[in-house]
Amino acid sequence: MGVEKNSIDMILRRRGFTCTSKNPRENLIFPKGFSKKSEDYYYRLLKKYSFRLFLRDLIKFRDSFEAKDLSKYCSLQTSTKYIRTMEKDGIIKRIKGGKFKLALEEVKSFGDTFEWVVAKIFEREFGCPAAWNLTLKEARSGGDFDVIAFMEGNLVYLELKSSPPKHVEQKEVSAFFERVFALKPDLAIFLEDTHLRMKDKIVVLFETALQERFGKSSLKKFPVRRLVKELFAVGERLYIINSHRDIVSNIGFCLKSFLQRDREDFWE
Repeated sequence: MGVEKNSIDMILRRRGFTCTSKNPRENLIFPKGFSKKSEDYYYRLLKKYSFRLFLRDLIKFRDSFEAKDLSKYCSLQTSTKYIRTMEKDGIIKRIKGGKFKLALEEVKSFGDTFEWVVAKIFEREFGCPAAWNLTLKEARSGGDFDVIAFMEGNLVYLELKSSPPKHVEQKEVSAFFERVFALKPDLAIFLEDTHLRMKDKIVVLFETALQERFGKSSLKKFPVRRLVKELFAVGERLYIINSHRDIVSNIGFCLKSFLQRDREDFWE
Protein backbone atom coordinates (compact mmCIF):
# COMPACT_ATOMS: atom_id res chain seq x y z
CA MET A 1 0.00 0.00 0.00
CA GLY A 2 1.42 3.41 -0.97
CA VAL A 3 1.85 6.31 1.41
CA GLU A 4 -0.92 8.89 1.20
CA LYS A 5 0.87 12.09 0.15
CA ASN A 6 -1.68 14.29 1.89
CA SER A 7 -1.83 12.36 5.14
CA ILE A 8 -1.23 14.56 8.17
CA ASP A 9 2.09 12.79 8.85
CA MET A 10 3.38 13.51 5.34
CA ILE A 11 2.10 17.09 5.36
CA LEU A 12 3.98 17.74 8.59
CA ARG A 13 7.10 15.92 7.41
CA ARG A 14 7.33 18.17 4.36
CA ARG A 15 7.35 21.07 6.80
CA GLY A 16 10.17 19.57 8.86
CA PHE A 17 8.17 17.96 11.66
CA THR A 18 8.03 14.35 12.78
CA CYS A 19 4.71 13.40 14.33
CA THR A 20 5.57 10.95 17.12
CA SER A 21 1.99 10.46 18.31
CA LYS A 22 -1.53 11.49 17.34
CA ASN A 23 -5.18 10.48 17.70
CA PRO A 24 -4.85 8.76 21.11
CA ARG A 25 -8.09 7.05 22.07
CA GLU A 26 -7.38 6.06 25.67
CA ASN A 27 -8.79 9.31 27.09
CA LEU A 28 -11.90 9.44 24.91
CA ILE A 29 -15.23 8.60 26.50
CA PHE A 30 -15.68 5.69 24.09
CA PRO A 31 -14.87 2.19 25.42
CA LYS A 32 -12.74 -0.23 23.41
CA GLY A 33 -14.57 -1.87 20.55
CA PHE A 34 -16.97 1.06 20.17
CA SER A 35 -18.72 0.70 16.82
CA LYS A 36 -18.55 3.31 14.07
CA LYS A 37 -22.34 3.54 14.16
CA SER A 38 -22.19 4.47 17.85
CA GLU A 39 -19.38 6.96 17.22
CA ASP A 40 -21.49 8.58 14.52
CA TYR A 41 -24.38 8.91 16.97
CA TYR A 42 -22.23 10.62 19.60
CA TYR A 43 -20.53 12.79 16.98
CA ARG A 44 -23.94 14.23 16.13
CA LEU A 45 -24.71 14.76 19.81
CA LEU A 46 -21.32 16.33 20.52
CA LYS A 47 -21.94 19.03 17.94
CA LYS A 48 -24.63 20.30 20.34
CA TYR A 49 -23.39 22.71 23.00
CA SER A 50 -25.97 21.47 25.53
CA PHE A 51 -24.71 17.89 25.24
CA ARG A 52 -21.10 18.99 25.64
CA LEU A 53 -22.07 20.77 28.86
CA PHE A 54 -23.92 17.64 29.99
CA LEU A 55 -20.85 15.53 29.28
CA ARG A 56 -18.54 17.91 31.15
CA ASP A 57 -20.72 17.57 34.23
CA LEU A 58 -20.80 13.79 33.81
CA ILE A 59 -17.00 13.69 33.80
CA LYS A 60 -16.90 16.08 36.75
CA PHE A 61 -19.12 13.71 38.79
CA ARG A 62 -17.61 10.63 37.14
CA ASP A 63 -17.41 8.45 40.28
CA SER A 64 -21.06 8.79 41.32
CA PHE A 65 -24.00 10.60 39.75
CA GLU A 66 -27.66 10.34 38.81
CA ALA A 67 -29.84 12.10 36.27
CA LYS A 68 -30.67 15.10 38.47
CA ASP A 69 -26.95 15.84 38.93
CA LEU A 70 -26.62 16.34 35.17
CA SER A 71 -29.77 18.36 34.49
CA LYS A 72 -28.29 21.85 34.90
CA TYR A 73 -28.17 22.45 31.15
CA CYS A 74 -30.94 20.12 30.00
CA SER A 75 -34.23 18.80 31.33
CA LEU A 76 -34.37 15.89 33.77
CA GLN A 77 -36.15 13.91 31.06
CA THR A 78 -33.33 14.53 28.58
CA SER A 79 -30.68 13.75 31.19
CA THR A 80 -32.40 10.45 31.98
CA LYS A 81 -32.55 9.60 28.27
CA TYR A 82 -28.85 10.31 27.79
CA ILE A 83 -27.93 8.19 30.82
CA ARG A 84 -29.97 5.22 29.61
CA THR A 85 -28.34 5.37 26.18
CA MET A 86 -24.83 5.79 27.57
CA GLU A 87 -25.31 2.86 29.94
CA LYS A 88 -26.44 0.70 27.03
CA ASP A 89 -23.38 1.77 25.03
CA GLY A 90 -20.96 1.02 27.86
CA ILE A 91 -19.84 4.61 28.46
CA ILE A 92 -21.21 4.57 32.01
CA LYS A 93 -22.16 1.75 34.35
CA ARG A 94 -24.62 1.36 37.19
CA ILE A 95 -23.40 1.28 40.80
CA LYS A 96 -25.09 0.98 44.20
CA GLY A 97 -27.98 3.20 45.17
CA GLY A 98 -29.31 3.57 41.65
CA LYS A 99 -26.41 5.79 40.68
CA PHE A 100 -23.88 5.57 37.87
CA LYS A 101 -20.18 6.07 37.24
CA LEU A 102 -18.05 6.68 34.18
CA ALA A 103 -16.85 3.33 32.85
CA LEU A 104 -13.35 4.45 31.86
CA GLU A 105 -11.33 5.59 34.87
CA GLU A 106 -8.67 7.06 32.54
CA VAL A 107 -11.03 9.82 31.44
CA LYS A 108 -10.39 12.79 33.73
CA SER A 109 -11.48 15.65 31.48
CA PHE A 110 -13.53 16.45 28.41
CA GLY A 111 -10.50 17.84 26.55
CA ASP A 112 -9.52 14.78 24.49
CA THR A 113 -13.08 14.04 23.41
CA PHE A 114 -13.53 17.68 22.41
CA GLU A 115 -10.36 17.50 20.31
CA TRP A 116 -11.72 14.35 18.67
CA VAL A 117 -15.02 15.95 17.70
CA VAL A 118 -13.36 19.09 16.27
CA ALA A 119 -11.01 16.95 14.16
CA LYS A 120 -14.05 14.99 12.96
CA ILE A 121 -15.82 18.25 12.08
CA PHE A 122 -12.96 19.11 9.73
CA GLU A 123 -13.12 15.68 8.15
CA ARG A 124 -16.89 15.30 7.87
CA GLU A 125 -18.18 18.83 7.41
CA PHE A 126 -15.33 20.35 5.38
CA GLY A 127 -13.62 17.35 3.76
CA CYS A 128 -10.23 18.14 5.30
CA PRO A 129 -7.71 15.59 6.63
CA ALA A 130 -7.32 16.22 10.36
CA ALA A 131 -5.76 14.75 13.50
CA TRP A 132 -5.99 15.52 17.20
CA ASN A 133 -3.60 15.65 20.15
CA LEU A 134 -0.40 15.58 18.13
CA THR A 135 3.15 15.52 19.47
CA LEU A 136 5.75 16.95 17.08
CA LYS A 137 9.36 16.00 17.71
CA GLU A 138 10.96 19.17 16.32
CA ALA A 139 8.52 21.67 17.85
CA ARG A 140 10.53 23.66 20.40
CA SER A 141 7.36 25.09 21.92
CA GLY A 142 6.63 21.87 23.78
CA GLY A 143 3.15 20.62 24.55
CA ASP A 144 0.71 18.89 22.26
CA PHE A 145 -1.05 20.43 19.28
CA ASP A 146 -4.79 20.02 19.86
CA VAL A 147 -5.96 19.74 16.24
CA ILE A 148 -4.10 20.06 12.94
CA ALA A 149 -5.94 19.98 9.62
CA PHE A 150 -5.09 20.48 5.95
CA MET A 151 -7.35 22.64 3.80
CA GLU A 152 -6.74 23.45 0.12
CA GLY A 153 -2.97 23.38 0.55
CA ASN A 154 -3.08 25.26 3.84
CA LEU A 155 -1.99 23.95 7.23
CA VAL A 156 -4.56 24.76 9.92
CA TYR A 157 -3.81 24.61 13.65
CA LEU A 158 -6.47 24.85 16.36
CA GLU A 159 -6.01 25.37 20.08
CA LEU A 160 -9.12 24.26 21.98
CA LYS A 161 -10.37 25.26 25.41
CA SER A 162 -13.26 23.26 26.82
CA SER A 163 -13.39 25.04 30.18
CA PRO A 164 -15.16 28.40 30.75
CA PRO A 165 -13.23 31.62 29.96
CA LYS A 166 -12.71 32.36 33.66
CA HIS A 167 -10.49 29.27 33.89
CA VAL A 168 -8.25 30.24 30.95
CA GLU A 169 -4.99 31.80 32.13
CA GLN A 170 -2.50 34.14 30.51
CA LYS A 171 0.16 31.43 30.31
CA GLU A 172 -2.15 29.29 28.16
CA VAL A 173 -2.60 32.03 25.56
CA SER A 174 1.14 32.76 25.61
CA ALA A 175 1.81 29.04 25.08
CA PHE A 176 -0.58 29.09 22.12
CA PHE A 177 1.55 31.82 20.54
CA GLU A 178 4.67 29.72 21.16
CA ARG A 179 3.12 26.80 19.29
CA VAL A 180 1.95 29.05 16.45
CA PHE A 181 5.47 30.41 15.97
CA ALA A 182 6.95 26.91 16.18
CA LEU A 183 4.55 25.36 13.66
CA LYS A 184 4.01 28.43 11.45
CA PRO A 185 0.61 27.30 10.14
CA ASP A 186 -1.15 29.12 7.34
CA LEU A 187 -4.18 29.55 9.59
CA ALA A 188 -4.48 29.40 13.38
CA ILE A 189 -7.73 29.29 15.36
CA PHE A 190 -8.17 29.64 19.12
CA LEU A 191 -11.54 28.07 19.94
CA GLU A 192 -13.12 28.58 23.35
CA ASP A 193 -16.12 26.27 23.80
CA THR A 194 -18.47 28.78 25.37
CA HIS A 195 -21.50 30.90 24.55
CA LEU A 196 -20.19 33.65 26.83
CA ARG A 197 -18.58 36.90 25.71
CA MET A 198 -14.99 36.73 24.49
CA LYS A 199 -14.21 40.43 24.78
CA ASP A 200 -14.19 40.53 28.58
CA LYS A 201 -11.48 37.92 29.23
CA ILE A 202 -10.09 36.05 26.23
CA VAL A 203 -9.49 39.11 24.04
CA VAL A 204 -7.71 40.84 26.92
CA LEU A 205 -5.43 37.81 27.33
CA PHE A 206 -4.56 37.98 23.63
CA GLU A 207 -3.82 41.69 23.79
CA THR A 208 -1.49 41.06 26.72
CA ALA A 209 0.24 38.19 24.89
CA LEU A 210 0.75 40.39 21.83
CA GLN A 211 2.31 43.11 23.97
CA GLU A 212 4.57 40.56 25.67
CA ARG A 213 5.85 39.36 22.31
CA PHE A 214 5.91 42.53 20.21
CA GLY A 215 5.95 45.40 22.71
CA LYS A 216 3.40 47.94 23.88
CA SER A 217 2.88 49.39 20.41
CA SER A 218 1.87 45.99 19.03
CA LEU A 219 -1.85 46.63 19.37
CA LYS A 220 -1.62 49.38 16.76
CA LYS A 221 0.08 47.05 14.30
CA PHE A 222 -1.79 43.90 15.31
CA PRO A 223 -5.16 44.96 16.78
CA VAL A 224 -7.57 42.30 17.97
CA ARG A 225 -10.56 43.25 15.87
CA ARG A 226 -14.13 42.03 16.08
CA LEU A 227 -15.37 40.41 12.87
CA VAL A 228 -18.92 39.57 13.89
CA LYS A 229 -20.50 38.95 17.29
CA GLU A 230 -17.92 37.07 19.40
CA LEU A 231 -15.59 36.15 16.54
CA PHE A 232 -12.29 38.06 16.45
CA ALA A 233 -9.13 38.13 14.37
CA VAL A 234 -5.54 39.28 14.59
CA GLY A 235 -4.21 40.04 11.13
CA GLU A 236 -5.57 37.80 8.38
CA ARG A 237 -4.52 34.36 9.67
CA LEU A 238 -5.30 34.15 13.38
CA TYR A 239 -8.87 33.82 14.62
CA ILE A 240 -10.30 33.84 18.14
CA ILE A 241 -13.77 32.32 18.33
CA ASN A 242 -16.34 30.83 20.65
CA SER A 243 -18.97 28.18 19.90
CA HIS A 244 -22.09 30.37 19.74
CA ARG A 245 -24.24 29.58 17.84
CA ASP A 246 -22.44 26.43 16.86
CA ILE A 247 -18.91 25.20 16.24
CA VAL A 248 -19.40 24.14 12.62
CA SER A 249 -20.67 27.51 11.41
CA ASN A 250 -18.00 29.43 13.36
CA ILE A 251 -15.16 27.30 12.01
CA GLY A 252 -16.72 27.62 8.56
CA PHE A 253 -16.73 31.40 8.95
CA CYS A 254 -12.99 31.35 9.70
CA LEU A 255 -12.21 29.13 6.71
CA LYS A 256 -14.29 31.29 4.37
CA SER A 257 -12.78 34.51 5.71
CA PHE A 258 -9.25 33.12 5.35
CA LEU A 259 -9.78 31.86 1.81
CA GLN A 260 -11.30 35.18 0.70
CA ARG A 261 -8.68 37.40 2.34
CA ASP A 262 -6.92 40.15 0.41
CA ARG A 263 -8.71 39.48 -2.84
CA GLU A 264 -8.72 42.34 -5.33
CA ASP A 265 -10.72 40.75 -8.10
CA PHE A 266 -13.39 42.54 -10.15
CA TRP A 267 -16.25 40.70 -8.44
CA GLU A 268 -15.58 42.27 -5.03
